[in-house]
Amino acid sequence: MSGKKADNCGQTSLPVNAGPWVRTDGFPFAPAALQLFEKGVVYSGLTTDEFSQSEERWYFTGTFRDGTLHDSNSYTCENWSNNEDNNRVRGSVSAFAGRWSSGTRQSCVGPTHLVCFETGPGPELAPFVRPGKKAFLTSIQGTGNLSSWSGTDGKTGIEAGDAVCRALAQQAGLENADHFKALLSDDTTSAGNRIQADGPWVRLDGILVAENKDDLVNGRFLTILNLTEKGIYSNQSSSWYAWTPILGTAGQNQNKTCGNWQNDNPESQGHDSIVFDLSPWMNNSYSECNETHPLYCIED
Repeated sequence: MSGKKADNCGQTSLPVNAGPWVRTDGFPFAPAALQLFEKGVVYSGLTTDEFSQSEERWYFTGTFRDGTLHDSNSYTCENWSNNEDNNRVRGSVSAFAGRWSSGTRQSCVGPTHLVCFETGPGPELAPFVRPGKKAFLTSIQGTGNLSSWSGTDGKTGIEAGDAVCRALAQQAGLENADHFKALLSDDTTSAGNRIQADGPWVRLDGILVAENKDDLVNGRFLTILNLTEKGIYSNQSSSWYAWTPILGTAGQNQNKTCGNWQNDNPESQGHDSIVFDLSPWMNNSYSECNETHPLYCIED
């Protein structure tokens, strides 16, 4: 099988029987090709090499986020024929959804890795569901004034975020729906102090997100949390960012928590994180409070 996705890989129709794939350490990477490229379903980052050794890496791709070849030769280092200072498209082992194959652009100068896929259909993935407390990304999003969201039951601030998580969990038929909380902090309470359980936490597809509370509240996720309570993998057309807690202790500045999550003033800011990339997860990134983002909901 060869060719471009835009040309159905040289066939009359786009092949659907490629995949699923596992990493060399046996952990699932992605399901069938259409789910990977069109829906951005990625179970875990491509962090292992052919020897099952793990490290942060970039790799050549030259594609758009849907897997199609980029329409500019400069983004493929002139069809991979030079190492001059031209742009190239790279994917990241820490990125998911479309970003795993089109995470950034950089010069063609300097070494970068490749990603190798076994072609054709493969056996079904071995069971990989991990028992644990559930975590999900909300299917709805709103401003930093959480009381303006639906399902808040008249509550404000972080309590409004908790109410949203519980309402969505209940609508989705999740067990212990009344034990879900929004993964947030404000200027008086840290996320760690709000959560009593010590994990582990898994997405609704059973993929492990965090082993314990320390990993959870400090952003040491093992995979991204882009699966909603409806079982839908959120893609980059939905939202790039989610409202998140400030790492460590409670935030000391209400302007970084949208006034304790009670205002949508564009002159105020709320802490956020990129939904589709682990590397900068819960870094010092902020959005204006009138922007709309989803929440992370954690079973406690």
